[in-house]
Amino acid sequence: MGHPQLALSLREGNSAALQSEVLAGRLDVAIVSWVDKPLPGLRWFVAVEERLAAAIGNDHQWGTRASVAPAELLDVPVVCLAAGTGVRAAYETMMSREGLRAPVTWEVTLPTTARALASRGLGAAVLTTSAADLPDALVYVPVESDYARSRLGIVWRSGHAMTAATRIVLDALREHLARSVSPQHDESAASP
Repeated sequence: MGHPQLALSLREGNSAALQSEVLAGRLDVAIVSWVDKPLPGLRWFVAVEERLAAAIGNDHQWGTRASVAPAELLDVPVVCLAAGTGVRAAYETMMSREGLRAPVTWEVTLPTTARALASRGLGAAVLTTSAADLPDALVYVPVESDYARSRLGIVWRSGHAMTAATRIVLDALREHLARSVSPQHDESAASP
């Protein structure tokens, strides 16, 4: 980033926990995912809006389909990421808005594990399109719903003075991640 005096640290976690850490002031900024908006009290901008997809084995009955309906996910074992992740929130929100329950047969912590289970025929892995970067043993089938989406972006606390270091990091993230952010997806106001 061109700031040799700037010391950075990294903490991994699920999106819900990271948002809470930012709200509590234990983190300055976080890259997280959410469905509609992040937690109240956070300012944010969207870097990517993604669609949900079912990752399935090549020999799965949906292998030649252009898309699947949310209700069809009730007919197969669902592999999904753990509660608190953006993917899980997107899946549960979509199913709820479609008037359906959102069962999960295999709850995992990593998209790679979800893909591995799906490639072995153990279910349909519900992932976002970026997490569905599939190996040859899998097929990507979009879930056809107006609600089958998740947003990935940056969050920081609203109403608190920002340090110069935090401003530098936020500016760098905005430059590198949000090159095509539209105004309706930006809650950062005129200045961070």
